[in-house]
Amino acid sequence: MNIKTKEYVDNVLKTENRDFSSILPRFDDKIIKEVFALSQLIDYAGEMADGYKKLVFYGKQSKSKLLNSSEVNLVTEGVVHNVLEKLDDKTIRLLHAAIGVFTEAAELNKAVFDYVFHDKKLDDINIVEEIGDLTFYAAVGVNAVGQDSLDLSMERNIAKLKARYGDKFNEE
Repeated sequence: MNIKTKEYVDNVLKTENRDFSSILPRFDDKIIKEVFALSQLIDYAGEMADGYKKLVFYGKQSKSKLLNSSEVNLVTEGVVHNVLEKLDDKTIRLLHAAIGVFTEAAELNKAVFDYVFHDKKLDDINIVEEIGDLTFYAAVGVNAVGQDSLDLSMERNIAKLKARYGDKFNEE
């Protein structure tokens, strides 16, 4: 199968829950507060990850808060022992892709949650750009594992969705 991007989106949309009348009642005060708190954590972690991405992969100093040594020591006890021997070109590219996807997802999160929780204007162009940035890092990741396009990732994702939600693909 050689899936096209439009076909991929059409297939993904078959499994997206668009039953908004059943989704909306789940947004009670408790959930809204928890989602807001999670959004703040994602935003904070995304800014920190972006700072490290810029520092490590682009050699740029970051304006973002980076972890201080006591915070680092608290969570990294015993982690460093064999990391350097794993850092070949492929692994470095995969780290770049993983951190990049996370930071761009955090930026997408911020754009949406600023609109929902902070009454900022919803910027559709920025949303599309952030999704494009996510695709950039996804492309780096698939290329790092020897693929020359996102086709295989999209095909495998649709196969997984068909296995999980087969009935949705039989509806037309």
